[in-house]
Amino acid sequence: MTDEFASARKRIMIDFDGVIHKNDHWNWNGGKCSGPVIAGAREAIERLTAGGWEVVIFTARDDRSIITQVEPWLKENKVFKGYLGDYGTKICSSGEMLRVTNRKEPAQFYVDDRAYRFTNWDDVTRLVS
Repeated sequence: MTDEFASARKRIMIDFDGVIHKNDHWNWNGGKCSGPVIAGAREAIERLTAGGWEVVIFTARDDRSIITQVEPWLKENKVFKGYLGDYGTKICSSGEMLRVTNRKEPAQFYVDDRAYRFTNWDDVTRLVS
């Protein structure tokens, strides 16, 4: 088992748009983060970090959008108790360190509003046909 895989056993990747940030206004505001925090997101992240999970927030947004939109929105909306630095650096919550990224990393769980749990290809093709 590699070190990267071993560390992923307690890592949870949480999607930003649609899971933390209610983005129903996204298309009408030039892609800017203008929606509210989704109910329960702050508390869930706090519980997860307190339970020993490494929480990583992921987004399909590009690096610049993470720096100019996502991280400032997280700070302004007090999703975390503290804020440090630029893209790829750490955001602090409950004394634990959290990151924002647009890269898929090894993790035990992915929480995403547009995800489908894969079971087999027949089910996938039936779903999208």
